[in-house]
Amino acid sequence: MEKTIHAIKANLIKELWRPETLTGIIHSRFRSVINIRLDKKDGAKRLVTLMACSRYMVPDSIVIDEKDFNELSVPDTGSRVIMRDGRLIFSNGMVCIVEGCNPHEGKLKLADSEGNQGNTPGILYAPGRLPLLDTKLSDFLTFRCGLQASQTSIGNRKKQLEAFAGALASINITQAVHSMNECIGYGMGLTPSADDAMVGIMALFEGAWQAGYLTAEYEAYKEMMNKLSRTIKLEGRTTDVSMKYLYCAMEGRFSDYLTELIRWTFTDCDKELWSLLLDISGVGASSGTDMLAGMGIACKRLLKALAITVPYDREEDYS
Repeated sequence: MEKTIHAIKANLIKELWRPETLTGIIHSRFRSVINIRLDKKDGAKRLVTLMACSRYMVPDSIVIDEKDFNELSVPDTGSRVIMRDGRLIFSNGMVCIVEGCNPHEGKLKLADSEGNQGNTPGILYAPGRLPLLDTKLSDFLTFRCGLQASQTSIGNRKKQLEAFAGALASINITQAVHSMNECIGYGMGLTPSADDAMVGIMALFEGAWQAGYLTAEYEAYKEMMNKLSRTIKLEGRTTDVSMKYLYCAMEGRFSDYLTELIRWTFTDCDKELWSLLLDISGVGASSGTDMLAGMGIACKRLLKALAITVPYDREEDYS
C-alpha cells in the first residue's frame, strides 16, 4: 500500500535540494534510523539519514514523525531510492516529502558573514571557556568510563591525533593529510574510534577559528579544510557511516549536540556543561565518548597555542 509522509525538518547540503534527480539505494536500517546512499552528479556518494522524531539532528538527515517511521514500509537493503524535487521516492512507491521544510546545511555559525551576532550569543574573548572545558572534559571522561581521555579506545593513534590538532591550529595541510591518513578507520564499530576523535577535533577547531582565537583569517582555515576534503580519500578505508561524518566535519557541519557544546565554549550561550557532555556521550556505543576524547586533545592544543599571549587560571569560574 502506497503511503506519503511529510518530513518535520531536514539538514541537507544544497545538492540534495536541487530539482535534478539523484539515484541511490537503501544502505542500512536500524531501530530508529534508515541510511540512504545517494549518488551525486560528481560521482561522490552521500549518505542521508532518515530519522524517527528526534530532538537533535545530524548532518545530512531528514526527521519524520515516529509513527510515520514505524509505519514506513521500506523495501529491503539495496533497493532503489530516488531523490527528486525535494521528495524521497522508494521503489515500492512510498514517498517522503521533504520540500517545504526550512532547509539548512547544518553548518556551525558563530556570527553572520559580516561578523554580526544577531540572535547568536556574543563571542567570548580568548580563551573563553576553554580552560573550564579542559578540566571538565577530563573529569567527565573519568566519571563516564573510568578512563582519562588519553586512555580511551583511540589507543596508539593519540600522537597522530595530537599532530592532526596541531595541523589545524597552524594551517599545515601536509601534516593534516598525513595525520588523518594514519588515523582513518582505526578502531571498531559503525564509526571507528579515531574517526570519531577527529570529528571532535574538527568541531572544536571550527569554533576556535570562527571565534577568532587563532592568528590567521578564518577564510584561510576554510580553504585548507576544503583542500583536505578534496585530497583525503575515505572510500574503502572506513565505514560508510563514518565516511559521511568525516566529510561533513571537513565541511564544518556537525550534530546539534556538538554545535551546542561549541557555542557554550566560545560564546556566552547559557547552557549547563555537564548536561551537554552527557548528551554527546550518549551517542552510539562509544562514538560520543571518542568525540569528547578528540575534543580534549583539541582543547589542550588550543590552550597551548594561546598560552604565549593569553595566560589562564584553571581555577577561574568561566561558567
